[in-house]
Amino acid sequence: MTTSLPLTFGMEIEAILAFHQDEMIGYINRNIKGASLVKTISDGDRTKQSTVNGARAYKDEPLQLAQELLSRTSGTPKTIVHYSEDHKKPTAYSSWGIHADETLAGLPKGELLRTSNGKIDEKTQENWDSYGIEIVSPPFSSIRSCSAQLKKILDTIQESHSHGLTTTKDCGLHVHVGLPGSMELPLGTMQQLAYLVVVFEGEIERLNHPDRRLSAAPVHVVPQFRSNREAFYEEGEDDPVTRTYRDEESGTMKEGQFVSTCRPLAKIRESLFETVSSDPEPLQCLLTFIGQLKDPIVNWSYLVRESGPRTLEFRQHTASIDPIEISLWVVFCTSLVQLAHKYATTSEECPIQSWEQDSQITLSNLMEPMGLDDSVRMYYEDKVAEYDALWRPYEPYEDDFDLGMDSPIEGEAGEPAGTNPQAESHLGGHTETMRSAKPTHTLVRKDLMMDLSWSKLILFLAF
Repeated sequence: MTTSLPLTFGMEIEAILAFHQDEMIGYINRNIKGASLVKTISDGDRTKQSTVNGARAYKDEPLQLAQELLSRTSGTPKTIVHYSEDHKKPTAYSSWGIHADETLAGLPKGELLRTSNGKIDEKTQENWDSYGIEIVSPPFSSIRSCSAQLKKILDTIQESHSHGLTTTKDCGLHVHVGLPGSMELPLGTMQQLAYLVVVFEGEIERLNHPDRRLSAAPVHVVPQFRSNREAFYEEGEDDPVTRTYRDEESGTMKEGQFVSTCRPLAKIRESLFETVSSDPEPLQCLLTFIGQLKDPIVNWSYLVRESGPRTLEFRQHTASIDPIEISLWVVFCTSLVQLAHKYATTSEECPIQSWEQDSQITLSNLMEPMGLDDSVRMYYEDKVAEYDALWRPYEPYEDDFDLGMDSPIEGEAGEPAGTNPQAESHLGGHTETMRSAKPTHTLVRKDLMMDLSWSKLILFLAF
């Protein structure tokens, strides 16, 4: 009989924070002596620069607005602001955090209006602005506790008359899974997990909105993340794609032309188990097969980082500001790690031993041994049906078209917690909306500036 791991988890929720101009004016008056909002920046100046004639773009001001709202609301957990001009992440996560996310674009006013769910109207839309953020949790071991705190944070922002949250297809949900303190996940568990991820990658991605799937863009477009199978692609001649792979002789990563056909599973098992186990640095060896960088669907690189928690990061999930959806994804991720641990510590093993068993490589056959509650499985069956109905693989433009260019967390087993225009037309453009709350203020419009280096709509402050 196997013993489950005492897993901990954390999350990064990427979203767009919307806020009314009254809030920013008040914050500036209280905290930034001599500053004011600049209302006129020429188009030429606002396209490429972050400072113009003594004015600058937002730094941590929008984050402080969110933190102030949460701090004055009874019952919300403690939150801190993290802002780094060089975009460095913190090394400790003892509290909930509101972080800047330089990869997210603020929304044009028309899009902000469309996603506001009635909170913003045409008369007041000029008085709202937005900023890309991450809501980052501390480590938890209890789904129930995390879900309750997360719900309070999201509800507080969404129910405010002067703040709101929305998401776009550029936002994502990242879940980190590890062990308490300085404990490290067992190598055997990581090997089994790597095998499960490789085998079921195509099925797991069906749990996500099509714009988060690997095939949502053509190969010449840099995807948001990469496959964990890349080291196992067979070299071929038909429609080859440049991929990074592990050279078997030198153990180094190289580039080659491959088709998206994987080696036989027997060869993959040999690499993940025999080769890795016999290597003097087995974890580093495992990463050469499953991914050494942070951009694969499952990011393994944090297991060997020098500072910060040593965790697995599940990166592919669709952006969400729904605490139930977020909690159920945590249930799925931790359940998958616990299944890998079960295979590593018992005589049971993954029943898929050959790609010829493709009819058995299904979500149902993965989720059953994970021990997920029936309600969780039904939830994901509904999600798959919803997303598959939207899915169309990327189709290239015609040649004559001018582009112009809960889970197994210990003690809670099986318990749930309660711009490519063509890609846009194929995938429908996934967004979530703010909750309705009629704004109470009407102010003169502030001007926005587009900083292309951040791809972020930003407002200028003058001193």
